[in-house]
Amino acid sequence: MALIAEGGLAFTPEQLRVSRNAAWAPLTAREHEVLDGITRGRSNDEIAMDLGLAKKTVEAYITRLLARYEVMTRTELAVHAERSQLLDLPVRPTKPRA
Repeated sequence: MALIAEGGLAFTPEQLRVSRNAAWAPLTAREHEVLDGITRGRSNDEIAMDLGLAKKTVEAYITRLLARYEVMTRTELAVHAERSQLLDLPVRPTKPRA
């Protein structure tokens, strides 16, 4: 209980993966990569280069993540991600391309 009171998760990532009715929506693999870059202090340009994306594409991902987690800045997003352990949660599986 102390872990939860300190902002930790009530369930393990495995428990969340198993639950089909979880209230959270998992990150896509790309959202996970962008968020990881933010939490590591990478700039938009650096994240774009690391992932082979255009800077505008990275900016679009960040804008959506900011809105999704109702935060205003990259710093708030990084703090939220760390406190909520978002990068430890399962990633939404991608559909194979036809």
